Amino acid sequence: MQKPLKVLLIDDEPLVCEYVRQVIRSHQSEAEVDVFSDPKSGLEKARTSDIDVVVTDLMMPGLNGMDVIRELHRTRPLLPVILMTGYGNPDVTIEAGKLGVHEFLNKPFTAAQLFDAIESAAESYRLAAEPVVIEEALNEGKTLVGKSPVMQELFLQIGKIASSPVPVLIEGPTGSGKDLVARAIYRHSDRSTKPFIAINCAANSEHDLDIDLFGHEKDAFPGADRSRAGKFEQADGGTLLLDSINEMGLQTQAKVLRVLQERFIQRVGGQESIPINVRVLASSDVKLEEVVATKKFRDDLYFRLAVVRLSVPSLEDRRQDIPALVEYFIRQNGASLGFPRASILPEAVEMLKEMPWPGNVRQLENFVYELILNAREHAIAPAHINGAEKRSHLDNGSDSSFAALVAKVLRQVQGGELPCAIPTLMGIVEKEIYGQAHKLTKGNRSRMSRLLGVSRPTVLDKISLHSIDHLS
Repeated sequence: MQKPLKVLLIDDEPLVCEYVRQVIRSHQSEAEVDVFSDPKSGLEKARTSDIDVVVTDLMMPGLNGMDVIRELHRTRPLLPVILMTGYGNPDVTIEAGKLGVHEFLNKPFTAAQLFDAIESAAESYRLAAEPVVIEEALNEGKTLVGKSPVMQELFLQIGKIASSPVPVLIEGPTGSGKDLVARAIYRHSDRSTKPFIAINCAANSEHDLDIDLFGHEKDAFPGADRSRAGKFEQADGGTLLLDSINEMGLQTQAKVLRVLQERFIQRVGGQESIPINVRVLASSDVKLEEVVATKKFRDDLYFRLAVVRLSVPSLEDRRQDIPALVEYFIRQNGASLGFPRASILPEAVEMLKEMPWPGNVRQLENFVYELILNAREHAIAPAHINGAEKRSHLDNGSDSSFAALVAKVLRQVQGGELPCAIPTLMGIVEKEIYGQAHKLTKGNRSRMSRLLGVSRPTVLDKISLHSIDHLS
């Protein structure tokens, strides 16, 4: 731990209180343990004190442990609570889980179980209270930033699963920060001194991805003049991130499933089984179970990967974090651009809060980067934002009508009329592209294929999907 533990204990049994105190002090002599036999007094102290974790008994006179959890979650919803009980009732355990208890300890428990629970709870709370900082060597100094409820919950989840060896599936829209979440998991795991390797599954053909993941032997294919280790071998003992795994081909999926099941790999062109010890993280821009439903992703691999699922929110779902993100991006980029005193006016921040960000945090960062260059030694003002926005529209071939369409769709999503914006907007854009190509080529499928750079079956699928023949 980075600092001495501060534990608040609520229990009406003196012997239990003394035992818990001794366990904590035996593991960390400088820990602070405040003990209360009266639940109401303990609850009042917990509401106002700087503590890391509350440990409470279930059955007590006046208020019971469930009441303590309910009351605390009204005022300090992120403060972790460990519930002790001698009554192993499943209904009570389920109810405690619904209330958000960090851990449920059935008596008798060992000293190790007790302290592990306390230490885990305190670490989760520390992650929730502070941004997760990724080492510069890992991700160019980038940091997960946010104090919105959805981000605080995400930090708590990271804290709970970081030290576990199980696979994690990280889902979220493009530009939301899935890679930073993966690196945070790695940074706070017991594998943090071992390699972290990420590979983009959408960047290569299936053959090239196989070679990158599993390596190859000499003469395995033309040009293979020497043997080479793949990413699985390079990440041995550490963590491997399979970015955009929803784009991985079915044959490669089968090989990855085998690795997860059997813990060994075979290089392309090789026969030797090479044992590996790698924690696998995977990310997807879409809900992977929806890809499974289309038969483009194996359900058995999905269930292997989704032992733990983390959902990274869009920027639309955490707009209150925009001011903090903007300040962070200015601090991070100002000096490197030659403007260490870069700043922004409050009214400019308010404008950024109201703008749509379909590209999420990545889009916001790129926009702030441009604003710094535009404002130079001056504070970023609304005029700089207006100018950058106009140039952005010109650069993207966009016009005000398209901007209005984007704003309309975002408002419909916000109002619950549509489930999400990106698929809707992408569908509109795709329909327009294929429709224009259909007109230009007079419906010639082969010419459309060459014009758009996609296969002829894809052209046929899109024409059918968007009923383009009927529109011509």
